[in-house]
Amino acid sequence: MLAKLWKKVLMLVLIIACLFNVVTKLVKSLSIDKELLSSARYIQSMQDQKKAEEEKKKSNSTNNTSDTKTEKNTVNNKTKNQVDSKKNEVKIR
Repeated sequence: MLAKLWKKVLMLVLIIACLFNVVTKLVKSLSIDKELLSSARYIQSMQDQKKAEEEKKKSNSTNNTSDTKTEKNTVNNKTKNQVDSKKNEVKIR
C-alpha cells in the first residue's frame, strides 16, 4: 500500500517537473525576429572581415609601407563594429 502511494507521489512530482521545464523554455525563448536579426548581423560581420582581409592582401602586394596605418584603422573599425553589435544584441534581449 505504501509503495503504491509513493509511486503516485513520485509520478506527480515528475509530471510537475516536466511541465515546469517546458514552461520555462517557452518563456525564455527568443522570438524568431530577434534570432534572425542576430544571425544576419553575425553573417554581415563575417563578410566584412573577409572583405577586409582581401583588401589587405591586395594592398600588401602593391604598397607595403602605407599598409600599417590602414591595417590599424581596419582593426579598430572591426573591434568597434563588434562591440557595437554586442551592445545591440544585449539591448535586444
